[in-house]
Amino acid sequence: MGYYREAKENIYSNIFEKDILKAENLASLLCIIDAKETHSYSIEDKDERSSYYETCAKEYKRYDKALECFTELLQLRPNWHATYGQIAHLGTQYGVDTSIKASGEEAMRKLVNFMIEDFSVVPLRVSLGALARLRSYQKLKNVVASDKEKVIALANIITISALEGLDQFYEAYVSFTSMFGYQYPEFCVDLAETLPEMFTMPPEAIDKYQWVSACEALTNTAIAAKSSGKIDLYNKMSHASLTFADKINDKEVLKSFIARAVAKAYIVAEKPQLALDAIEKVSEEDINHWLLYRKAEALLELGDSSAIDVANNALDLALEDEKAKDNLSSYYDLKRQCYEKVGNIPEALVEAKHAVENCKDGKYKLTLENTLLRLEAL
Repeated sequence: MGYYREAKENIYSNIFEKDILKAENLASLLCIIDAKETHSYSIEDKDERSSYYETCAKEYKRYDKALECFTELLQLRPNWHATYGQIAHLGTQYGVDTSIKASGEEAMRKLVNFMIEDFSVVPLRVSLGALARLRSYQKLKNVVASDKEKVIALANIITISALEGLDQFYEAYVSFTSMFGYQYPEFCVDLAETLPEMFTMPPEAIDKYQWVSACEALTNTAIAAKSSGKIDLYNKMSHASLTFADKINDKEVLKSFIARAVAKAYIVAEKPQLALDAIEKVSEEDINHWLLYRKAEALLELGDSSAIDVANNALDLALEDEKAKDNLSSYYDLKRQCYEKVGNIPEALVEAKHAVENCKDGKYKLTLENTLLRLEAL
């Protein structure tokens, strides 16, 4: 097997840079695409890997042609699960039309159903990639979240990936906790208690490109543990997240998505000033509503009156972002918290109503409704 793997890698190293548009036939095209994907796993630096993916995305940018090709592949090999994953990925690309988005969502639905019905028929890396991408399909995510057994099935895939030692564990787990951690914190707690070795690894024990995912995964687990009343586990997970946050924060400049993960870890660990220090390392042009949300949280914890202005800016930017439409309730609730902190109950009540109006059904909406009732009673 070692010789076969080495030979395969040598072949791929010679063809991954080839232009897919110059492929002579379908077999050649498949080999080049496979080589490009395989090469991506060898890129350790997360920024470099993201840049590589962007380059590939530009090369693959004939969206209609790509969908046509993937559809043809499914006709030839109906159970080629990776193809469903590629169509689902295609549907998340910026600027694609609604028909491609719809095809992507349908492909993701079928792939998730395959995973839930019998995870053994889907290659584990394909399943983990699908989990990481499911967040982009909010309607489908909500369907899965409404069925506890389906969530359990996906949690089992996460567990298996940890036992297999796959490096995609943290990326998939971050997505899982982000999608289901609030409604089903017990699953996150169970995973942490079942697989303690995955949650107590020092940064030096895993690849650097996984540090941000590990940091956020541990932070989300700490939140789930706290909401479940498991304070010892919360302290343990929070401390573990800080070991990664501190390592990542050693850099003089941070990208926005990295800073917000670090800031979140510090906020959950009740170290808001360190969160602000990390956010200050982000260049002005890289600041977005996701980062401003964390900044407002940190300022709120410090009792800084400027928190409401930052929260307002965050909401204004979020309202302009199509990708943030399912998170608007959190932004309104953050404004509610800011107003309530300074005793402005009328304004807090207004924002609480907006939060409820912009929230879908689920445990979070119930929490927001209870907050609204409490404020109305005042």
